[in-house]
Order: sequence, then C-alpha cells, then structure tokens
Amino acid sequence: MYLNFDEVPLAFDLTPKTTYTQKGEKETVIKATSANKLNATCVLALTSNGSKLPPMIILKNPSAKGYSLENHFPDYLILKQSTSGFINEDILKDYMNSIILNLKLKREEQLHAILDRCKVHLKPSITEMFQQNNVAFSFIPAGTTGFIQPLDFYTNKSFKEYIFDVISANGLGKKHSFFQMLLNLAI
Repeated sequence: MYLNFDEVPLAFDLTPKTTYTQKGEKETVIKATSANKLNATCVLALTSNGSKLPPMIILKNPSAKGYSLENHFPDYLILKQSTSGFINEDILKDYMNSIILNLKLKREEQLHAILDRCKVHLKPSITEMFQQNNVAFSFIPAGTTGFIQPLDFYTNKSFKEYIFDVISANGLGKKHSFFQMLLNLAI
C-alpha cells in the first residue's frame, strides 16, 4: 500500500486576489487583519486504497496568547502545537507512531511512503524510523511535487483555494474566529 502525506501551510492574513484603485494612482492600500501572526499547518494523508488518515493541525502556540483549545475540535482531528506553527521532528514522529505505523496492511503487504523533500522528512531519525518499521519510502524529486505528488496535485490546491475563499468572504477580525475557521475546515 502506498501512503502520501503532505503539510499545507495555513496563512490567515491573506491579501485579496484583486485590488481596485483610481486610475493614475501609484499606490493601493491593502487592509490586513490582526491575524498576520496566526499561522498553522494542516497535515493531510491518503493511502493508495483511498483511505484518508486523520488530519492533523499544528498551531503556533495558541495557549501562549490566552486561547484555550479544549473542546474546540472534533475527536478525529489531531491537534498539536509548535513554536512556529510548522511541523517538527517530534510532531512527525508522534504522527508516525500513532497513525502511520498503525495502518492495517494485508498479509505480506508493505507500506511505501511517498514524501516530498521537506527538511523534517529528510532527518535521519525519521528515515531510520521508517526503516526500523519495514516501511519503504521514496522522496519526490525537488521542484516536481506540484506535478507528481498526489496530495499536492489533487487535494492541497483545492484545499488552499477553499481556505482563501473562506477567509476572503468572512475575514478573521474576531479573536475566536481563527479557531472557528479551523473547526469548519476540520469538519
């Protein structure tokens, strides 16, 4: 069975797709929300048999800003925190241990992970973890993920467009709308 997982950065202070200004003006004012410091990463994973693995959202230390994460998200969503809002070695190891290495395989079937060249994927501890658990892995050549990585090509693009449309339509002016938006994405 093949497995493809990928990280999708979520930026919540997006500039509009189009701007309008008076003819002859040299500058255009673009208003931004206070969400420019809020960012997250969504980890999506699919297998070759069509199974979707539980999504994981990595938030940038929301508890440090006084946000409470308890009871905001459904049980099937894996929620993590990091200082940057991006995946790190410990978070990836935890995801591998709790989700990837527990996939049910048919008799004599091997798991083969298809990965991009994200720095954390290349860490020796990650590749060793795959090897120790008899998981074959391949790295997609640099610069080609948008063309041949299944998640990038089929899923992430529409996911990012959906996020852009939701934020453009609703904005993120309220303190808790950031978490409400993540909750809506998870459902």
